[in-house]
Amino acid sequence: MNAFPQIFAFYSFKGGVGRSMAVLNLAYALAAVGRNVLILDMDLEAPGLSGFLDRNREIPGFAALDMVDLVKWASTTSLPLDPLSFPLLSEYVVSVPREKLQGNSSTNSEPGRLDILPVEEERDYYERLTALAMGSYDQEALVQIGSILRAWIKSLRFPIEVPDYYGPTAERAAAYDYVLVDSRTGITETGGLCIGPLSDQLVVLTALNDQNVKGTCKFLKEVGILESLPPSSTVADPPRERTGPRPGSKPCLIIASLVPAGEIETKRKRLKHLEESLGKVVVKLSYHPQLALQESIFTRDYRDEYLAHEYDTLLRQILNMAGDGNDDALPERLTRRKHSPAEFRETLHRLLRSATVSGSENLLLFLLSEAIRLEIKNEDDFILWDRVCRALSGEAQASSLSVITQWANLLSQWSLYSIDSGLAALRIEAAMNRYKQVCESDKATSRRKAEALFNRGVTYGLRGEREKELADYSAVIQITDAPLDLMANAFFNRGVTHGEQGEPQMAIDDYSSIIQMTDAPAEQKAKALFSRGMMFGQLGQPQKEIDDYSAVIQMDDAPAEHKAKALINRGVTFGQLGQPQKEIDDYSAVIQMTDASAEQKAEALFNRGVTHGEQGEPQMAIDDYSSIIQMTDAPAEQKAKALSSRGMMFGQLGQPQKEIDDYSAVIQMDDAPAEHKAKALINRGVTSRQLDEPQKAIDDYSAVIQMDDAPAEHKAKALINRGVTFGQVGESQRAIDDYSAVIQMDDAPAEHKAKAFFNRGVAYEQQRQLQKAINDYSTVIQITDVLPELKVTTLVNRSWAHYSAGRHREAIEDGRQAVSLNPSDWTAHNNLAISLLVFGQTAEALQSYEAAIALADSAQLDEITADLRAAIDKNGPLTGAEDIIDRIEARRQVLMRE
Repeated sequence: MNAFPQIFAFYSFKGGVGRSMAVLNLAYALAAVGRNVLILDMDLEAPGLSGFLDRNREIPGFAALDMVDLVKWASTTSLPLDPLSFPLLSEYVVSVPREKLQGNSSTNSEPGRLDILPVEEERDYYERLTALAMGSYDQEALVQIGSILRAWIKSLRFPIEVPDYYGPTAERAAAYDYVLVDSRTGITETGGLCIGPLSDQLVVLTALNDQNVKGTCKFLKEVGILESLPPSSTVADPPRERTGPRPGSKPCLIIASLVPAGEIETKRKRLKHLEESLGKVVVKLSYHPQLALQESIFTRDYRDEYLAHEYDTLLRQILNMAGDGNDDALPERLTRRKHSPAEFRETLHRLLRSATVSGSENLLLFLLSEAIRLEIKNEDDFILWDRVCRALSGEAQASSLSVITQWANLLSQWSLYSIDSGLAALRIEAAMNRYKQVCESDKATSRRKAEALFNRGVTYGLRGEREKELADYSAVIQITDAPLDLMANAFFNRGVTHGEQGEPQMAIDDYSSIIQMTDAPAEQKAKALFSRGMMFGQLGQPQKEIDDYSAVIQMDDAPAEHKAKALINRGVTFGQLGQPQKEIDDYSAVIQMTDASAEQKAEALFNRGVTHGEQGEPQMAIDDYSSIIQMTDAPAEQKAKALSSRGMMFGQLGQPQKEIDDYSAVIQMDDAPAEHKAKALINRGVTSRQLDEPQKAIDDYSAVIQMDDAPAEHKAKALINRGVTFGQVGESQRAIDDYSAVIQMDDAPAEHKAKAFFNRGVAYEQQRQLQKAINDYSTVIQITDVLPELKVTTLVNRSWAHYSAGRHREAIEDGRQAVSLNPSDWTAHNNLAISLLVFGQTAEALQSYEAAIALADSAQLDEITADLRAAIDKNGPLTGAEDIIDRIEARRQVLMRE
């Protein structure tokens, strides 16, 4: 296809051969097939075309300036050109009103734009024409004027209307497709300018009499065209110089015009003589008696007349010369498997411009459905497919309602990829309007209405409008003759929505409706059974859950994908019921399926590995994880999970180097999700800390903290672990800083914040900043959803901090609360006991010591003894202390004998 706009100069050696009418008829015909056309009336001395349009009110008047003024501008402009100084198009051009243009019914196309750059004879015409003094310019000057006009024309852009939902970045200006120049007759300066540097291609009209034929041939020889005319087609468009092509290098179409209807033999001889003189076939335009009465636009007003048909032939010839003709191979090209996205888009663009689009409706509708199914993501592609929908949705199309439904689906999908919420809203609104159009149409079949209602329901669901979503699915279900597959899909989607709204029984009812349908497709029944099983699981009915999964597994015609999912879920349920062997058997069944997907096999292997690990079979777990790692087609996420889990198993087996190697493999994966990389870094850091390599641990935790895409949970864990490591190497302030960073995170989970407060309290206590420690412990205790064991430990620690600060009443209160929450915690009893003893409540202290001593092992007995002696050193002799020491020694002897 040649670059647009294509500039065609229409020339004739003599006047009166119908040149201006040919320009007009062709222009209206081009506009009718959706092309944007600009006419230049360059017959400055006799602007008949402008006069015709004005007299017949085809144009609403004239612009501020006209063609004479434009040529004057070009003649006074010097090179090099500055495009910013070009005259405004709106100052010169006047448009033919849209109602005077007709779309072409054969292509179902909307009319294009038709603009005129006329000559206004009522505004100082003769004075301006005389001042122009075209005869005073030499050839070099004429070439420069033509080149300047050509550059201006090629730069022209006019505003176009696009839907608001295209967004601000969509192109809102377009170039003309065709510029038709009505040239001056004869050998003149203006004619030379038009056929020379201004135009891309020539159309030469001649009558068949001797004077016209000889004059035309002489002209063609003079300008070097006759020698260069090939006998073949003239569709080629050779490379052009920047300043415009020379006449002899241009494609040229010859038209025999005003050919009489009668005089058959003479006419044939004259046509043959013309073709022999030119060495090629010419296009024929017949004389029509109407032309003797009035000039007419046959391509619009007299479509049934023979001259209109001949203009249609000329139209096809011009389209072909511009590389813009119909290409019957375009539909076939769209179905090729091997083409780049850019080639596909270009072919689709060309098909939309051609008449072939009318016969390609079914193909385009199929390709549109496929594009939506595969999910369009590119903004330009959404706009392109929107244009396809516009081309296919006219009233003339038998399946226009189907197109409108797909159009709504396209707009709905487009809204999901919209970053701008305002544009998303506009696209959704446009989608909803189209769904409504189908639902309310009297011409819509039950299937069409059901499709529109169903898809609108999906769209409402994506917008979070659950009640409207449910209403549309219910409307589909109530259509008695709705297609079975759509009805089953409506039941299924309504069930999913009920489940998401916390209405499991209503979801179960909908899934049951599908299961009870005798002729529902097997895939939909399998999906319904599977989903109902999940609902039974949510309701705490595991046996019914297992029964539904088993029903899917036993179906002969259930897709392999659904059988594998049912086996995996049944295995999980068996595991929850404490039946690990049945669980393992189900995972094994998936692994052995030949038609299960790689992802499902990897999931089954992973789950089986976890179960083996829980059963104390680490080597079997390692084998399963290794199987996933060795799979060439396992998803990256599952490989990363398998490597991390295998690393943990190696850790349990006391093989830290293999453990570290697996974590490192995850970290080095290009396609591992950030979450898994962060977890592997944390785990590798923990292992390094256990191997007494604190700096390596700190480096791994720091790497997580610096990750832009690590989840907040993992960043919080890394900060806590780094804080612990800093504490272990004696950098308590850096530890406190890390715990504080977690506390200040807006998105850190509550459990991690509680852990950070606890650890910071411990660090403050080690620094003897007891009040700060007490404050942090108090924050942990006040967190409502803190883990019970952390709450007990925090109470124990706060009890000791109070004791250390001499606040014995508070220490006793915390000790008693800790003991009540966990009577088997020896530290809680010990802290309570020493506080009571120092506070002088000897009897109760002895009871608490008795409990602490009974729960403690030898090392813990040493701690109890050390705490007691420290209290004596600080407070002096304590009543009952010697008795307590004796009891500790007695217990130690018992433990030694045991």
